[in-house]
Amino acid sequence: MKPPVPDLPRIVDGIVGVGRVRTKIILLGMRGVGKSTVGVILARTIAAPFHDLDDLVLSRLGATSVKQIFQDCEEHVWREAEVSALKAHLCSVAVAEPSVLAIGGGAPINPDCAQLLRSARLTGWRIVYLTAPIEVLAERLERDFGDRTMLTDLSLVAELTQQEQQRTTAYVALSDAVVDGSPGPEIVAGRVAALDFA
Repeated sequence: MKPPVPDLPRIVDGIVGVGRVRTKIILLGMRGVGKSTVGVILARTIAAPFHDLDDLVLSRLGATSVKQIFQDCEEHVWREAEVSALKAHLCSVAVAEPSVLAIGGGAPINPDCAQLLRSARLTGWRIVYLTAPIEVLAERLERDFGDRTMLTDLSLVAELTQQEQQRTTAYVALSDAVVDGSPGPEIVAGRVAALDFA
């Protein structure tokens, strides 16, 4: 059973004034929802730099592949570097500087990352939770799994379902808004850009 998503600000049907957002945005959600793809388009829309936390972690570890890190090391190596990279990045962005950051699906359930994200909201960052049905995520991942690794011995759909059940509460608790990530990335980016966090 899919966990309920409470009433956070939403834009689901159409774009309401593209380009209103001029702030620091963090995109979170399940893998396959399009955080990085949407993030690049959103950053261009609001004239802000884009960063992907996975890339920042890889740089910190001196590595080039997320999959290789998970295969060669225990997961905690990635998670520890994820905390350090997130902290360093959040501290490096000026208070009034617009910016877009996409974070990995597992970061928000790491207590140390979650605390950094809660603190970031107090310094002007706004967190947007991108959602999509499991069947949409699975179809996208089956088409292009990218530099990812399976985290269990379950099927892709079963693993995504388990992760959604484990993560939705944390995602919602950290978010300022929820946006449907099912449409094309240009539409999703437009909907995020249209959000009014005032």
